[in-house]
Amino acid sequence: MKKATLSRLPMISWKDDSERHPFANTRGTVRLITLISLLLLSFSLLLSACAQTTQALTPHQSSNPDIYILTVSGLTREPGITKLDGQTRKPLWHTQPALSDVAFLIANEHLVVTGDHIYLSLFASFKTKPSKHVVYAFSTREGKELWHTDFEAYERPNAAALGWLTTPMADNGSVYVASSVGKVYALNASNGSLRWTYDSKMEGIFCPAKDGKGQQICASWYNDYSAIGQLTLTHTIIYGGIKNRFYALDAAKGTLLWSRDLPADQIIDQPIALDGKLAYVVACTSVARDVCSINASTADTGSPIWRTAEPYYRLEQLTIQNSTIYAVSESNINTSISGTGVYAWNSTDGKQRWHYETPKDMIMGSSSPLLVADNRVYLGLLGVDDQKQRFMYKRLALDAATGTIRWQIPKSYEIGDLRTIDEHIIYAGSEDTLFAYKTTDGSKLWQYTFASISGNNQTLSITDIVVIPPSS
Repeated sequence: MKKATLSRLPMISWKDDSERHPFANTRGTVRLITLISLLLLSFSLLLSACAQTTQALTPHQSSNPDIYILTVSGLTREPGITKLDGQTRKPLWHTQPALSDVAFLIANEHLVVTGDHIYLSLFASFKTKPSKHVVYAFSTREGKELWHTDFEAYERPNAAALGWLTTPMADNGSVYVASSVGKVYALNASNGSLRWTYDSKMEGIFCPAKDGKGQQICASWYNDYSAIGQLTLTHTIIYGGIKNRFYALDAAKGTLLWSRDLPADQIIDQPIALDGKLAYVVACTSVARDVCSINASTADTGSPIWRTAEPYYRLEQLTIQNSTIYAVSESNINTSISGTGVYAWNSTDGKQRWHYETPKDMIMGSSSPLLVADNRVYLGLLGVDDQKQRFMYKRLALDAATGTIRWQIPKSYEIGDLRTIDEHIIYAGSEDTLFAYKTTDGSKLWQYTFASISGNNQTLSITDIVVIPPSS
């Protein structure tokens, strides 16, 4: 976190005793009464002046947020959470799930910090027992585990497990997660106990096991039934999607409010986005996911309103701000495809407002979020130095209304995926290093390396950064 510099202001003090009580030696009753009146008036004016001076000289307190960083080790993929002091950038604590007998782990790439809880979900494959999906809750104060809840992890024969749980979302004393087999779970945020389960009962996910005992997964996880990355919450409604169906649930009871099926050859590929009375869904072709569109529906009934007039290539990172939808059209380092970059649409009718075309020697990927703040769109581009065979990175900011470049930093070997923005600071992470950049011009403020925290020689990768401003 950027070091806060708090200027030391001079104390308001009196030069001598006569200033504090300039009429102390006055004689005479009449003069004394008159002067006492003047004294009271002067003292009143003095207090007013002091108050005004104090207000004018009181410095704006520099932000000292808490910074939570999720990392995974390069070999075991074991997740770890570190909390940094936002002002000193010193680690306050480091924690990780306590697991044994593990063959391998797949941790969700995102953290959720709500109140005094941190939530993380992961898939664990064990050596001597069935695989599990797990939701963890940790304390924000000292990082200790508060509770964890296990779910059965369905697996395909001779293949990896079918996806994993979505990023936990918390509200109203509950934690919500969805699985890639079409189930949604609500947990008690205080102890992790199950409150309710919703089962979409999508056809084609399960089929009879070959040995005739029970069922097995028969659908392809990535191409057919992959769950979206996270649920979308309002105060009383949960929005989610599985395959070509998106739905709304009552958050308190888990009952279905409505559902809508898109064409059978499409799959919902991104979390549902909300903007007032409308809900927005990115749907792509189910096999390659390379032809995508945005669909707008009413948030209360799911009735269709509009769909983008033309298809787009691999839309990612759907973001809405000021009645404008922003998204990344992902490109590939090995493929040159025209039309990729950043797009903006009018949220009311889906008409395209502008398009920033990715330079031919750079690509945009889905690993770095699209950040929209302060009427700007911040993004990072990845390229390759053919001579040195090394990746290069470029940061830039676009005008949110027009898509024109506001500033850009020349390509460098300092690679840091943009993760979040707080107090005019962009936070980015790459491997074991946290970066902080200015939103005004993209210049670097500071960087911090986690090698001293990891306690081992494994390579670390930062997958998420959560910044919580200090409470007012």
